[in-house]
Amino acid sequence: LDSYTKVLVTTKQLEINQKILFLEEKNLALIERLFAAKQVSKTELNDAKIAVSKTKAKIADLKSIRAESLNWLSFYTGVEYDSENIKVEEIKKSDFDILAFQDYTKSLIWQIHEKSIKKKELELMVAKRNYLPKVNVYGRYYLYGSDHSSYSEALGIEPSNFSVGAALNMPIFDGFKNSALVQKTALELKQLQVERDKAIAQLMSRLAIMRSNLIYLDEQINENNKIISELSDKEKSVHKLVASKLSSQTEENEVKIELLNQKIEYEKNNITYTAIMRGIQILTE
Repeated sequence: LDSYTKVLVTTKQLEINQKILFLEEKNLALIERLFAAKQVSKTELNDAKIAVSKTKAKIADLKSIRAESLNWLSFYTGVEYDSENIKVEEIKKSDFDILAFQDYTKSLIWQIHEKSIKKKELELMVAKRNYLPKVNVYGRYYLYGSDHSSYSEALGIEPSNFSVGAALNMPIFDGFKNSALVQKTALELKQLQVERDKAIAQLMSRLAIMRSNLIYLDEQINENNKIISELSDKEKSVHKLVASKLSSQTEENEVKIELLNQKIEYEKNNITYTAIMRGIQILTE
């Protein structure tokens, strides 16, 4: 899920940065013409070139991050992905209640550890049985006869022909072998119980952090939406000024770039929010 989230976030960032690069290259072309006409300074031209170079470097970096994340996905899925030609689906949202999970004994982590503990408890019970005396009970029938001409007459069963017996085996000293086995198994059981409790504590701590992150991201998404709304209004206003020749095309492009950068923040927060929701669902189902 973490790797897929990185792939999705970087894909969104790449798409938006490609649009930003297009606008910055348009600005550079305009500024180059204005510089040739000696209407702008060399500094403005340098700034435009630097902006284009930075965005190109950012795009290259994002491609590298996405390729690395796709390699991790390939490790988990066994499928090779073409980082340059891949369509990444959105993480599906659900109505899952993140606060509904309270009983950690229903989690998969608990069940996995409990299975190991039950197995070790059985081993301990078997080890302790070696301390108990063993009773062997037996019974025998003795069939014998002496008439060689008649088989039926040759068989004779008398009270003395039936016997039963019992043997009691009590371990006296085994060089502390059984004692050592019981102690070792008991310690292993205790260790498994500690590991289970530690895993559950880590699970509950992780869930608490994830829920806190959701609250923070929800606030960020709301703020992102407000800023995007304001920038959209600003873009419309500047566009009208450009149409009236009261503002330059480069100024309108700058506002569009600012709006696109804000959309990057929104997409990153929104995707992360959905991924955390899905992560909580996976951990608690």
